[in-house]
Amino acid sequence: MIGNGVASVSGALNLMDPVAAMLSVGLMEVMVRARRHWAKDRNSHLGRQLLDMTRIGLLYGLLLEGFKLL
Repeated sequence: MIGNGVASVSGALNLMDPVAAMLSVGLMEVMVRARRHWAKDRNSHLGRQLLDMTRIGLLYGLLLEGFKLL
């Protein structure tokens, strides 16, 4: 749902695809670096699980949007 929303907003605002892609990759990189910070703690945290689910959902949604264009 998040990936579909990002793709829809970038299309509706008439943003160039490279700009939207750069922002998406930047957001994913920030999420990965935040996860590494939490990975040192062995306990399960709700925030870390939500971050993982958001990251995977964003990637999955963008992948589905890419296949729609094929």
